[in-house]
Amino acid sequence: MGSILNFVFLFDEVSQPSWYMNGPFSDYISINYNYTVGIEFDSNLNNIIVLETHEHFKGTHQNLETQIFGTTILEILKNNDVKIIFASIADPPDDRETVKLKNKIEKAGLTNKVYYIESSINNRNKKNTFCYHHFLEEPVVHKLKNGEWNFFNNYTNELGYKSTDIQETEINEYREKKFLSFNRTIDKFNRWSLLHTYLENDFSDSYFSFLNFSNDYSSKITHENAPIYCKTPRLAFEEYTSRIPIELDTQNIKSNTDLSRFKTSDTFKKNLFLNSCINIVTETTFRENEVFLSEKIIKPLIGYQPFIVLGPYQYLKELKNLGYKTFSEFWDESYDEIENAEERYFAVEKIILELNKKNIDEINEIYQKIKNICIYNRKVFDNYDIDSIPNIIKQIENEK
Repeated sequence: MGSILNFVFLFDEVSQPSWYMNGPFSDYISINYNYTVGIEFDSNLNNIIVLETHEHFKGTHQNLETQIFGTTILEILKNNDVKIIFASIADPPDDRETVKLKNKIEKAGLTNKVYYIESSINNRNKKNTFCYHHFLEEPVVHKLKNGEWNFFNNYTNELGYKSTDIQETEINEYREKKFLSFNRTIDKFNRWSLLHTYLENDFSDSYFSFLNFSNDYSSKITHENAPIYCKTPRLAFEEYTSRIPIELDTQNIKSNTDLSRFKTSDTFKKNLFLNSCINIVTETTFRENEVFLSEKIIKPLIGYQPFIVLGPYQYLKELKNLGYKTFSEFWDESYDEIENAEERYFAVEKIILELNKKNIDEINEIYQKIKNICIYNRKVFDNYDIDSIPNIIKQIENEK
């Protein structure tokens, strides 16, 4: 029996406004379910408009009353037997923007006509809100459809190399580097602060990348307000910018590819993982304490590496809820229970600096003791088979 729902995309690729996107949720719906485009409803099915937005609902509340096709989104909802899904799964939702959107919906008396789909777990117990880990599930969906992970490929990626998988038999070799940490855009508190820590200490026997500054912090004026947690004096603006980019796998980037915009899902350079012991993950969210698992945590999971996470409060707790093991036996993971972002950063920095004092032989010894957890985590990831969207759609169907 097919779905009783018809999904409605208000815009095609030509007419869509800048705040709207055909993102991963929309793509999934268009492949697997009935849909129409424009203000075209199927009278034989229950119709639900899909609005997937850029930048976690940013400005969406302002666009509910924008004229489209001679009417507005609010008027469409009021005047038709139709509901709407607001989806933001490629980025964590900004609670301030979500509140503005929900307030406008409530003021219009349309709360019961609206669903929200997010990939931050913080709102999963709220009314008409569905949350799931998009970046953990996206590879599963790809593997179910194509029989293989989307990380590894037989083609040359935008950075000029082929991504290849690591075999468990390869992880016993001696490693020459202590840490591995990828940081593309320096745009958040955790990445700015880690750059400062990196420049103020000797990490010559580790792999770090810092590729570019976000537009918000790319000038000397805005630098004064840059979000840096540091116990040593902030450096002069030029001392940061003169060192960027610090590169690991982007030296052969294709000439038409921007260092800030290349695809990251197929950038898995095997030798970097096999030649380093501990992964430092700088997650998408940090200060806001929105638990959002991005593609950044996947790389140490599939690369057989232990990880230290510069992420939000109770991030490790959510990983453990999903069946993964962490590394409290080897370093202090109480940082995961620190709500204050600055204090949490310094707790993580302390771990990194203490480990950095050890010589490479000592770090290799730690890795050999820890590798069985890494093998376990890879198996958990390989067997992760959750595809939440059909379950979400089924719940919506049952409410109709």
